[in-house]
Order: sequence, then C-alpha cells, then structure tokens
Amino acid sequence: MHDYTTDSLIAFLELSQEKGWMNKNTAQTKRNSIASIFDILRDDEKLDVRELDVDAILERFKSLAADNFTEASLKSYKSRLTSSIREFVRYKNDPFSYPVRMVNIVTPQRRPPLVIRPPKPVKKASKVSENSINAPTSHIFPIPIRENCTVRIAGLPQDLQASEAKKIAAVITALAMD
Repeated sequence: MHDYTTDSLIAFLELSQEKGWMNKNTAQTKRNSIASIFDILRDDEKLDVRELDVDAILERFKSLAADNFTEASLKSYKSRLTSSIREFVRYKNDPFSYPVRMVNIVTPQRRPPLVIRPPKPVKKASKVSENSINAPTSHIFPIPIRENCTVRIAGLPQDLQASEAKKIAAVITALAMD
C-alpha cells in the first residue's frame, strides 16, 4: 500500500533535492512553505494528500496567518503545494519510471590565462599637436598575484578616476574562477 501522508510528501521533497530531481533552493522553498501549511491541518487531514481540498486549506491558512503573508505569497504557497502533490502522486504511482528532470549544473570552464600586454609603440609624429601634449600618459603596472605569476596592466591613464577603476576591477573579478 502506498503512503500518501503529509510526512511522506515532505520526505519526497527531501529525496528530490538529494537525488537532484529538483533544484536545491526550489526543494527547500517548497518544503518550508508546505510544512507551514501542514501545521494547520488536523490529524485526519494529514493521512492522504490526494484528498486535500487545497483551496479550503489555503483559505484557512490565510485566516490564521493573514498578517504574515501577502496575496502574492499565498498564491505562491498554493502553487507550490499543488505542484508538489501532483509530482508526489506521480512518483508514488510508479517510482521506478518516475521521469527524472535533470538540473542544469554549471561547471566552471577553464579559461585561458588573462594576458595583458603593453600597447604597441606608436610611431612618433613629426609634429606634436596640442591634444597630444594634454593627453594623459600611461604606465605599465606589474602586479604579483601569486608565486611565479605577475600580471602587467598597461594603458591606464595617470588621471584614472575611481569609477573607471571600479569598472576595470569588475571585469577582472568576472574572470575569476572561484
């Protein structure tokens, strides 16, 4: 005989998370939402989730905890409960052929090392223009980041602004593989 109790549904959500059938955060959110709804149920209502009147239970839940939830969050709770019951019943009816959805797991890809090369030398003009006299000059900044690894940053103007430095830092941070 199949067990369709509320405790069994909560256990199914935990199993879904463990097996990777459901995103970890999604499973936790569903489990927490549904557990708070199940707290208001009578013992006889906890015996079979297939027999639950979700709309009536949500109305009761709403009247007991109206100050703690917005209409939007109550709608989310209803959706989480309904979809969880549906998936749970599908699993219980045939656990061996339960359609497993794969969770996309993002694995970091190896990026080629960042190489910042100094700019190519510019041919000197025979005449010096007024704009080139006032243009900020650049320097090469060697930055040792670990043993046997030094990054060289070039092309930074002498009048580099803090906002510009933050943009550069954001690009470098995005390249990190942590």
